[in-house]
Amino acid sequence: MQQRDAGLIEDLTELTAQDYEFMRYSNDRSVKDAFIAGDIDEPMLRYGDISPEWVDEQLAHVAAFEEVVTAHGDSVVRRAYLPKLTEFRERYLLLRAAQQGDDIAVSAASVRLYGAPQQEYFHYALRGLKERLERVAEALGEHEEIRAALDTLAPLVGGEPEVYPWDSIILPEPRVYADAPPLSAAEIQAAFEEAFERYQTPEWRAVIDAPGERMTFNTNHNLHTVFIPNDEDLVSRKYPLTRERVQALIAHEVGTHVVRRVRGEESPLALLGVGLAGYLRGEEGVATYSEQVLDGTRHFAGGFGYLALGWAHGLDGTPRTFRGLYEVLRPHMLVSSAEHALAYDEPVDIQRFAHAAQRRAWARCVRLFRGTSGSTAGACFTKDVVYLEGNIAIWQLVTEDPTWPERFSLGKYDPANDEHVALLRDLNMFA
Repeated sequence: MQQRDAGLIEDLTELTAQDYEFMRYSNDRSVKDAFIAGDIDEPMLRYGDISPEWVDEQLAHVAAFEEVVTAHGDSVVRRAYLPKLTEFRERYLLLRAAQQGDDIAVSAASVRLYGAPQQEYFHYALRGLKERLERVAEALGEHEEIRAALDTLAPLVGGEPEVYPWDSIILPEPRVYADAPPLSAAEIQAAFEEAFERYQTPEWRAVIDAPGERMTFNTNHNLHTVFIPNDEDLVSRKYPLTRERVQALIAHEVGTHVVRRVRGEESPLALLGVGLAGYLRGEEGVATYSEQVLDGTRHFAGGFGYLALGWAHGLDGTPRTFRGLYEVLRPHMLVSSAEHALAYDEPVDIQRFAHAAQRRAWARCVRLFRGTSGSTAGACFTKDVVYLEGNIAIWQLVTEDPTWPERFSLGKYDPANDEHVALLRDLNMFA
């Protein structure tokens, strides 16, 4: 099959850069320990070298590539590629701002790339928090640490809950895995390797990260690798990863992220393997939807991330620094773990939850303040808007048309984006 962008895709691929991979903080681990102990106020995040000369070179390549695309004879290619190049330019401007230590510019570029958190979704997430606080207060309010956490969080949840357009969507009941043992990182790695064979993507591999590197799973398309948290970090997750839950996670990481990449590369427009501009909202929406179909859920995905981002960004009127957000997230993590244990009839271990809450709150703050020092209130990395917004949008599509999942794996596009759908129709990819 002759792809319509065959003469462009290789050059475009050379411009691809994942911003968050360049913005891994490089502080010594002692900084984390000192911060959690309260010995320092802010961690003052530092990053590895981002060459300003390299950024300038990449921006020049983007400008030259735009001239080539503008002169391209295929209107579909122009419509697909020009917004993508604009997206690349914003990503390099973000990296330049991070290299210069300009927290405000990093945040502004992030908003242009991913969007800013919106009050409607933020208040929806607050409603969910209020419900969790009420359940935990009724069952565990006599515990001193729980009581202190509830007292910190109660003033933040607002007034009466609102009604939202997506409230009528019926989500699948969550599955309960009674007494199922958690898998180790090595066992999870083996499950992913088997999935790569099953999905016919044998060139992919699963790698276990070093301790302290991450608490979430990450799919790196440039390296054809899924990174798995180390055993040390898996124990701090909200719930243990049983074999069934790992299969739901595989549907997310492999069945969505990897398969959409491979199918896109084989499509009439190779750019669908890299992703159309703004595809990430739909990508994560499909991924979390696929996971929820297997595992069930009580809430739309991404609510906690949206809540944390809204607090950092200042949607409640109080923009926060790294420390300011941490002091809100730590009690939130404690209450969240307790509520999850109650909901799934799991042991309630307040001390273990409290210890894990420190590490989870630190990890989320690092994630949200990527590219910044963490000391500028409200200046943060806004990528996490895509999860809740994308998950709700995909459930709305499926509720209106149950046949939509048949078209989710055509490539990396956003099914809720009308321009993306129009492009695929023009490529004769929709029935």
